[in-house]
Amino acid sequence: MICMLLGIPYADHDWFNDRTTAAFRRETSAADRVGIFTELASYLDRRNTTTTKRKPNMP
Repeated sequence: MICMLLGIPYADHDWFNDRTTAAFRRETSAADRVGIFTELASYLDRRNTTTTKRKPNMP
């Protein structure tokens, strides 16, 4: 459901689910969490950049 709300392509659902599940596992270290969240933020930023058309007056 979250993937659908975020507009994650179906082909990426497993990767996205694996990353988010790993991020919230109790045994995941803080350093690993930072890496996972960095990956997710980068992915979402790329998705947003490629799927969102900017208005001409937007930076």
